[in-house]
Amino acid sequence: MKVFSKTHTNKDPLQKQIKTISERGGIYEVHGMTIKYYFPISVSSYLKYDTFEKRVKTIKKEGNILTFKKPFNWMGAQYSQILVKGLEKRKGSIKIIGFGRDSEWYKSMEELVKAIDWDKMEEWHS
Repeated sequence: MKVFSKTHTNKDPLQKQIKTISERGGIYEVHGMTIKYYFPISVSSYLKYDTFEKRVKTIKKEGNILTFKKPFNWMGAQYSQILVKGLEKRKGSIKIIGFGRDSEWYKSMEELVKAIDWDKMEEWHS
């Protein structure tokens, strides 16, 4: 869980931020003009990978580390993670081009998204 902190110089922005945090289900403490707050993990609207679009964006971004549900083969070795360099599409199939290794081929982006362990990634990156 990530804790945020903000010091305001005026009460109006502080009150506005308190209202916004409350509306989003956040927990906060105010000390003078400083507010410390966080959002519980159970607040699903703040998950990093809760939609298909967010997952595809994550897969496409160079430098991201992705964790697969089951290990994939690369040159005789088994790997469960890949560092994204890009994507390769061929005849409707898709794979991740990685730094040092590539993923297996998947029939579609949907199949590739399903192969990644989003629960584990959410836990690690939240």
